[in-house]
Amino acid sequence: MSRTRRLLTFFALVAVSVLLAWLWSGDRIPSLVDSVRDQDDELPEDADAINIENPGKPEDSTRISFPGQFEFDVMKVDERDDGTTVERKAYKVHMLSGRPTDDGMFLADHPTITFLDENELPEGTVTADEARFAMAHQIGGRATVVQNQMSVDHFTLTGNVVGEFPLADGEMAHLTAPRLIVDGPLVQGPGLVTWTRPDLKLEGTDFTWDGETGRLNYVIDALLVLTPTATRAGMDLFAPGGLTWTIPPEGEAGAPGGSEDGGEASRGYGELRGRVSGVADDGSRLGADTVYVRTSTIIMTGSSVYERREGSDLYRVTAQQITVQPDDAGVFSFAEADGDVHVVSAPFALVPSWMVTDHAVIQNQTVRSPGEVQITKGELTATGDVLESDLSAGDHSFGSNAVIEVDRSTGSTMGGLLVEGKGGLEMNLPPQAEDAAASLNGKLLGGVTGTLPDGSTFRSNVLIIDGPHRRYVLDGDASMFRSVETTDPDGAAGPEQPILGIEQALEAQRITIEQDELGAIALVSADGDVLLLQTPVDMLPTRVVAGRLDMTSPFVTSPGEVTWTRGDMTVLGVGMTYNEQTGQLDYERSAVITVFDPERSLEKQIFADGGLRWTAPVDTRAPYAEGDGLLRGPVKGRSSDGSTLETETLTIHDGGETMLLTGPSVVTWVAPDGSMSVTSTELMVEGFGDSAVVTSNEMVDWVRPDMSGRGRGMIYEQATGSIDIREDAELRFGGDTGRTFDVDAAGGFTWSQPAVAGQSGFGQMRGRVKGRTSDGGHFETDTLWLDGRTNHIQMRGDSRYDRQAPTSSVRLVASRRIDLELDPLGELRWLEAEGDADAWIWPTALQTPGSDATHVTGDRIVVDQMRDEVTSYGRTARYENTAQGKTTSVKAVESIHARTDAAGGISWLRAVGEVDCITGSFQAQCRRLVWNVADDHATLTGECRLLTGGAQVDGPIIDLWPNEGRWHIPESTIKVPGSR
Repeated sequence: MSRTRRLLTFFALVAVSVLLAWLWSGDRIPSLVDSVRDQDDELPEDADAINIENPGKPEDSTRISFPGQFEFDVMKVDERDDGTTVERKAYKVHMLSGRPTDDGMFLADHPTITFLDENELPEGTVTADEARFAMAHQIGGRATVVQNQMSVDHFTLTGNVVGEFPLADGEMAHLTAPRLIVDGPLVQGPGLVTWTRPDLKLEGTDFTWDGETGRLNYVIDALLVLTPTATRAGMDLFAPGGLTWTIPPEGEAGAPGGSEDGGEASRGYGELRGRVSGVADDGSRLGADTVYVRTSTIIMTGSSVYERREGSDLYRVTAQQITVQPDDAGVFSFAEADGDVHVVSAPFALVPSWMVTDHAVIQNQTVRSPGEVQITKGELTATGDVLESDLSAGDHSFGSNAVIEVDRSTGSTMGGLLVEGKGGLEMNLPPQAEDAAASLNGKLLGGVTGTLPDGSTFRSNVLIIDGPHRRYVLDGDASMFRSVETTDPDGAAGPEQPILGIEQALEAQRITIEQDELGAIALVSADGDVLLLQTPVDMLPTRVVAGRLDMTSPFVTSPGEVTWTRGDMTVLGVGMTYNEQTGQLDYERSAVITVFDPERSLEKQIFADGGLRWTAPVDTRAPYAEGDGLLRGPVKGRSSDGSTLETETLTIHDGGETMLLTGPSVVTWVAPDGSMSVTSTELMVEGFGDSAVVTSNEMVDWVRPDMSGRGRGMIYEQATGSIDIREDAELRFGGDTGRTFDVDAAGGFTWSQPAVAGQSGFGQMRGRVKGRTSDGGHFETDTLWLDGRTNHIQMRGDSRYDRQAPTSSVRLVASRRIDLELDPLGELRWLEAEGDADAWIWPTALQTPGSDATHVTGDRIVVDQMRDEVTSYGRTARYENTAQGKTTSVKAVESIHARTDAAGGISWLRAVGEVDCITGSFQAQCRRLVWNVADDHATLTGECRLLTGGAQVDGPIIDLWPNEGRWHIPESTIKVPGSR
C-alpha cells in the first residue's frame, strides 16, 4: 500500500494529512494550473509575494502575492495498466492568506483543503487556524518555492484542527484537535484529540499517528465510544493507560480475533491499556488489564471481567481473557473466555451459581466450554467436561466425566449425594432457586456410579435426579446396595425395641428412589428384570425377582409378577406386598409356593389363583416350616411324590404340617398300591406329601384304586391307609373288570388299607347298611364287614341279599349273618346265611320271586355260585318250588343240598334227616332223598313212606318219577286207607 493511500485512509479516519497533500514533493505534484483566482496578472514589484517556479517549464512559473485569498488545484499523474500516464486533479486548496516566516517556514492562514477522488469529486475536507511548513528557500520578504525541491514531510497544523470526510455509506467522519505535528509519516497531536465516525469515537490525551503502519496511539486517559449501530450496541471504554488504534495496510491479516479476509479489520482495531473499564448500552459492563477492540469484537486480557444484567438477573464472567461480540440484534451477547474462567449467574439477592473452567464461550446466556468445568450453587457442586449451559433457564449439559456432589454439612436433604457419569450430565438448576439441591433436575449418562444421601451405593447406565420431588431414577442395568435399620414391628421405636439390621442389594433395568422431608429414603421402585437380595443380619437372605418393585419401609410391593425366595421356600405370584419387619408376605393373585425338603428330597408346590398371605418370621432359618399362611382360591397343590390338593381357601400352619382346606376341596396322595383322593367342603390335612392325616366334619368323597366312597366326618391316615367315616357313609369297590360293589351305611365305616402294593384292605360299615353289586346283587344289614384280603363280605344282624343274574336270581335273608365270598375278579363265588335263613331262587324273567321261585329255608344256608348249588342246614331246612301249577316241597332236619339249572330251577336235590317231600300227587317221608329233577327221578331211602292215591307204601327204598306219576318199591308194605 502506497504512503499516499495510507494517508488517504487515515484521513478517512482522522482527516489530518489531506491538509498537506498540495505541499508534497514535486514527483507527486507535476503542475500547477489556474492557480490565481482573484489577483491581477501584473503584481507590483514591491508587493509581498511567493514565486512558485517550475524549472522544467519556466512559462508555468507563478508569482503569488498575499495577503489575500487564493485557491489552486494540485495535479497528479496516474499510471495506467498499459504503462501510459494521465494527469488529473488530486486536491483543491483554499486559504485566506499566506506568508513566509522568519524561521524559514511558510504560514498558511485558515487553510481549507478539499480531497478529490479519481473522478475529481470531493471526498473530504480539513481546516485549521493556520498551517506551518518548511520552504525550499526564502529571500527577504520574498520567497521562492521550487516545486520539485520543496519539503512537505514536516509541517504543523495549529488551532481548531477539524476534519470532515464522507464515508462509503454517506455518513461523515470528523476530527478535532488543538494541534497536529507532521514529521514525515508520523503525526503527533498533543493534548486532547477526538476522532469520530458514525460507528465509533476515539478520544484521548497526547495523540500520535504512524502513516507507515497505520497505527494511531493515545498515551493516557483514552476513551473509545462505540456508537450504537444496527448490528452492535453502543459501548464506552475508558483506558487510563491509553489506547492504540490501527488501520491495517491492505492485504495484511486482521486484528486479534478478526476474520482472515480482513474486511472487518480494515475498519480498524484498537488496544486499550491500563485497568480498562467499560459499559455498554445493553447494560453490559467489563473490565480488564488490556482490551482489544474492533468494530464488532472486544477482547479483554489479564484479570478480565464481563458483567451483564437482565432485569433482576446478573451474569458475570471473570477470566484471564474474554472475547465479546454482538449477536444478530447488536447486543453484546457473545463472549469467549479463557484461563481461570469463573461464570457467576443468579437473580438479585439469591445464592449465585459459580462456573469455573479454563475456556468458555458465552452466547447471550448460553455458555459452552470444551474442557473441564465446575459449577457451584450453594451446597451443590457439578463438574465435568465439554459444557453447554443456558444460564437464564439454568440448563447445563456436560459431555463426559460429570460429577455431582452435595455438601452434607449444609443440612440439605440431599446432603452426601455423590454421583459420577462417564457419559456426561444434563441438568437444570433454576437460577431463582434458594435450595440448589432441592431444585435440581438432572440426568447423568454412561456408566453412572455414586452414593446416595443415606449412604446407599449404586450403578446404572443413566441417573435421573428430580430434586423438587426428592427423587432419583437409575435407568439401564441399575443396581443399588444399602444397609437399613428398622425397629421391631410390635411397637414404636424405643430403648426396649431391638434394632433389626437389613442389607439390601437391588438390581433392575430402572430403579426410582424417593426421599422424605427429613432426607431418609422413603420409597424405592424398581422396574424391569428386578432382583432384590435382602439379608437380615445372620439370617437367610430374601431374594425377590419381579418386573417392578416399590419399597417404602418396611414394605416391599409390586403390582406385577414377583418371585420371592428365602431358604428352601419360593413364592411366585402377582401383586406382592412384603413387610421386611414382620416377614408377612401378601400376593393379590396367581400365587405359587414352592418348598424343597432336602432331607426327604421332597418338593411341594401350591398354586393360589386368588393370592395368599404368608408370615415367615425374619429371624427364622426355616421360613416355610415356621411360617403360617392363607391361600385364596382356587388353590391347587402338588408334591414331588405325586400328592395333589385343590380347594377354594387354604390355611397353612407350621409350614404345611397342618393345612385347612375350605370350600370345594380335594386332596390326592400317591402310594405304592395307587393314589388316594379325598374331596369335601372342608378338610384338615396334616403332613401333606408325607404320611398325611386328613380329617373333616363335613361330607367327604374319597377315591382310591378299586375303591371309593363318601360320608360325613372323616379321619384318614396315609401311613396306615386307615379311613374312618362317622356317618352317612357310601362305599364303592370296583376294579379293572368293571364290576362294582356299592354300600351305604348310615352309621359310617372304618377301613384299613395297608400301604403295600397288591395287598387289599379290610373294614367295617355301621348302621343300617345297604349295598349293591354290578352283577345284580342288593343287600341290607345292620353291620357289614369287608375283607379285601380274602374277598370276603359279612353282613351281621338282620340281613338280606338279592341278586338278579342273566339266567337266574337269588334272594337270601337271615337274622344273624350273611357271608359273601368273591373270586379275585370280583365275581360272587358263594353266599352263606345264618339264623332263620331263607333263600329264593327263580328265573330272571320273573324279575321278582313268583310262583316259579325255589324257596329254601334253614338255620344256615350256603349258596355256591361257582357250582350252582344251594345247601340248607338245621331243623328248619326246607325246599319249596311251585311251577306250572305244581308245588314241590322238601323238608329235612339235617340239610337240603340242591343244584340249580341255567334257568334258576332245581336240577338236582338231596335231603338228609327226617325228610318230608311233597310233589304232585305224591307225599313221601324218608331218612334221605336224592332227586334228579332233570331226569324226573327221585330215590328215597331209610324208613321210607309214600302216600299216593289214598294208598300208603312203606319200604327201605322208593324210586319215584313224579312227572310220570309212577313209583317203584323193591320191598314194600302197601296200606290202603280204611284197611288193616
